[in-house]
Amino acid sequence: MKQFELDGEKSGFLFATPDTQAMQMDDFDNPAFLWVQQGEQMWTKVEGQAGKSCASCHGPASSMRGVGATYPKVSKETGKLFALEHQINYCRTERMKASELPWEKPEMLSISTFVMYQSRGLPINVSIDGPAKKFYD
Repeated sequence: MKQFELDGEKSGFLFATPDTQAMQMDDFDNPAFLWVQQGEQMWTKVEGQAGKSCASCHGPASSMRGVGATYPKVSKETGKLFALEHQINYCRTERMKASELPWEKPEMLSISTFVMYQSRGLPINVSIDGPAKKFYD
């Protein structure tokens, strides 16, 4: 399964049982798709005092292709190391003027899973040099 290997590194998918692999490959059986479906609804949901949604700034969700695969990374705005969830909350508070979403709650799990879904099939591309080096050292 070459699609789950990159430069000799193997995806955890390859170590799952055949039944788990089959479930993960079937969008109808994969329970993560409940989060994806909710996240898709959240993408266009207007929230906050600015009257914006994620789509207001980013356009169609397809514009996020490859973005999720680059996290964690250093925020250009804050200089801090951000997970995708940090960036989502930054956009919510700074651009949407909406409240932060608590991590590990349905709303955050939904929108972060939906954003990551846009990068499905792409290799993880996290930079550990440049501004991120001090965090990884």
